[in-house]
Amino acid sequence: MAAKFTAMNESFTPKQIRPNGNAAGLRFALVVSRFNSFITERLLSGALGALEASGAPEESIAVVRVPGSFEIPLAAKKLAEGGQADAVIAIGCILRGETAHFDYIARHPLYPRIAQSEMMSASKGKPIHLERIVTKYFRPLFMSIAEVLKEGIASGDFRPVDPWHFIPSMISVIVFYFTSAPAMRMMSGIDPFSPERIAQRRAAVLEFISAALFLCSTSDSTGARS
Repeated sequence: MAAKFTAMNESFTPKQIRPNGNAAGLRFALVVSRFNSFITERLLSGALGALEASGAPEESIAVVRVPGSFEIPLAAKKLAEGGQADAVIAIGCILRGETAHFDYIARHPLYPRIAQSEMMSASKGKPIHLERIVTKYFRPLFMSIAEVLKEGIASGDFRPVDPWHFIPSMISVIVFYFTSAPAMRMMSGIDPFSPERIAQRRAAVLEFISAALFLCSTSDSTGARS
């Protein structure tokens, strides 16, 4: 049996496709942040070295410098959509320290809009990055939440909701707060991203979702569900 398996294993040679690593004839654009240049310049040097080693000619490489990581997505999107490069390489560095730069980048409403732009591009027949985003992030998260919902329904804790409707509705309640933050700031004069407002919003969302999801719930004196 072992000999038969060994013979079968040696004869089983599926076709393998590997990149040849030849960058000749391709155009590259590197978008590099000037902020934290002591790191980004080293990353740029390594990227240029890798391209040179792969046979990319100097005239086919363009280095686009932007002030910081905040500007990288817009510059990269312009290059990708403009057909100026076969590949766009983004190089930036955000260090969490005493400044609020990290939090500003992470929470800025421009970034959800970029994700929304990719979602909308699917209706136009050109979802450049959407398939990778869905496969790597959306689908695993969706399936995990759906499994929790199914377990809760089976145990009698949750209402018999349809995950394909409930999950998008739940996500919309969370995401819309951030996408509408600029208008909310204009209307109220209050920063929607302040720690106090974020904490209040989190509590409100949990209360809203709990009311829609749980079959039975109890409330304490503060109105929080348990």
